[in-house]
Amino acid sequence: MPESKASFQNLKIAAKFLLILAFFALAYNYILTHLDEFKKILQLSWQEYSLLSLIFLSGIVVYAWIFNLALKSLNLSLSLREWLGLTILDNYSNYLFFKAGIFARGFYLKKIHGLSYAKFFAIFIFLSITRLICLAAVPLGVIMYRFLVTGTFNLNVFIIFACLVLFGSASFFIPLKRIISWLDKKNARLSKALKEWYRVRTNSRLFFKVVSFFLFYIFISSFRIFLIYGFVYKPIDFSSAIIIASVGFMSFLFSVTPAALGIKEALMSYVAKLIGENFTDTMVVASLDRVITMAWILLSGFIFSIWYARRIK
Repeated sequence: MPESKASFQNLKIAAKFLLILAFFALAYNYILTHLDEFKKILQLSWQEYSLLSLIFLSGIVVYAWIFNLALKSLNLSLSLREWLGLTILDNYSNYLFFKAGIFARGFYLKKIHGLSYAKFFAIFIFLSITRLICLAAVPLGVIMYRFLVTGTFNLNVFIIFACLVLFGSASFFIPLKRIISWLDKKNARLSKALKEWYRVRTNSRLFFKVVSFFLFYIFISSFRIFLIYGFVYKPIDFSSAIIIASVGFMSFLFSVTPAALGIKEALMSYVAKLIGENFTDTMVVASLDRVITMAWILLSGFIFSIWYARRIK
C-alpha cells in the first residue's frame, strides 16, 4: 500500500510538471508570435514605471493591513515590519514554491507568537473566502451597471461571478454546531479548527472591516490596470478594468504554476475578450503588471527572507 501511494504521488508530480512545461511552451510561442506587441512594455518612461510601482506598493500595504486586522481579532498585535514583511514574504514564497507563503506565515506566528495552527488556518480561510466574495461581487455589480447604462451583457461572465458569490456566501451559513459536536468524539484537531472558523466567521465587525479594505484594494488594483492600458494602448472603460483586475486576482483558485504565473494573464485576457476588449492587448497589459509585481516582490521578498530567517532562529 505505501509503495502504490508513493507511485501515485510520483505520477502526480510528473503530470503536474509536464502540464507546467506544456503551458510555458505555449506561452513562449504566443509571446514570440506577438513579439512586436510585447515590445511595447519597454517603451514606457521611468515616470510611468514609478507611478505604477507606487500604486502597486500602496496595494501591498492595504493587503497587509487586512492581514493585520484579522490577527488583531485574535488579540495578536504585530509590528509594522511583521505584518508587512509576512505579507511580502507570502507573495515571495509563492514564486519559489507552490503555496509556500501560507506555511511560512503560519510557522512564524506559531514559533514567535505562539498562535495555534487552528487559529491561523481559520483566519486564512476567512480572508480567502471574504476576498473571493469581494472579487466576485464587485465585477458582478459592474456587469449589472453596464447592462443598465449601455445594454451590454455577457451571460457567461455573469453566471461565473454569481456562482462564486453564492459559493463564498454559503460557507458563512453552513450550520457547524452539529458537525463540531460530532467531531468532538471523532477528531479533536479538526473539531478545534472548525470551532475557530465558527468563531471568526461570526465576527460581523471584523467581516465589514475586512470587506471595506478589500474593496479599496480592488479599486487600487483596477486603477493600475486602467493606467497600464492608457500608457501602452488607449484608455479603456474603468468598469472593464475592474472586471479584468478582479479576474486576475481570482487566479489564486487555479495556482497550477508558482504564483499562478501565466494562468493569471491568460484568465485576464480571456475574460477581457468576453467583455469586448482585445485578447492580445490584455495579455501585454497583464504581462507588464506581472513584471512590475515580480520586480518589487522578489527584491523586497529577498530582504524580508533574511529578516525572517534570523527571526525564527
